Amino acid sequence: MHKLITVIILFLLVPVCGSGRDKGNVKTPIGIDFFTQVKSFSKLTVHDNTVFFVLRQPDAKENTYKSDLYQLKDGEPLQLTHSGNVSDYFIADDAIVFKETRTEEDKEKKKQGFPLTVYQKLINNTSEPIEWLRLPYNVNDFVVVDTDRFFFTATHNLLFEQWLKESDGDYAAALKRKDENKNYRVFDELPFWSNGRGDVSGSRTYLYYYNKGDIKRLSSEDESVSSIELSPDKKTLSYTKRVYRTKSPQWNQLVSLNTATLEPKVWDLFTQASY
Repeated sequence: MHKLITVIILFLLVPVCGSGRDKGNVKTPIGIDFFTQVKSFSKLTVHDNTVFFVLRQPDAKENTYKSDLYQLKDGEPLQLTHSGNVSDYFIADDAIVFKETRTEEDKEKKKQGFPLTVYQKLINNTSEPIEWLRLPYNVNDFVVVDTDRFFFTATHNLLFEQWLKESDGDYAAALKRKDENKNYRVFDELPFWSNGRGDVSGSRTYLYYYNKGDIKRLSSEDESVSSIELSPDKKTLSYTKRVYRTKSPQWNQLVSLNTATLEPKVWDLFTQASY
């Protein structure tokens, strides 16, 4: 079945690549500049009959990708942010909250390797964003239970965590050790590389719980969590996890968590499954 799908996709792509772009009746070959015009959107959300989404597009001059938050208004896209580094957002109490590093000081910290995620809040869609929350983590996913409580995941590296521990929690000292070892890398786990993520040897994604400023880690250092989803009644958080050292298992586990008691339940529905 997978081979058949692959053949069909290639069959559909070949005419596109071969025919080039139509400009009236004149066909022009596809060049490298064509791919700089390719845009993609994600995080599509409908709120009060209004559509919001994140638009991602290449920036050939800066040799990077830029993404910003948009609103579909009167059938036309309205750009709400202009920093080029908005990757995620959610809507709470009619305000749009999104990840965005705005100050040069924060940008420099992230560039140096300090873990930091800053959330901005946009009210009435068109006002100037104000800072809502900053977390000393490299946050991935984020789900809100209420105004005081939420869950999030953050990525860590076990080797850097070891350096941080040996440095008594001094991030500057741990980053210095990282810089001293930048010319080589010892891979001691499988997989050691992932498409789109790069080096993942020793990488773990932990689950955290935020409650009125107090942050609690809910997963162990041997667990890597993904795909967190909150039920409509906000009483249950579901996610998947892999537990391993040295070699990641091919399969994962399905877990549900009571958001009031924080009690997890592993669903062993199949002996080998990928949820």
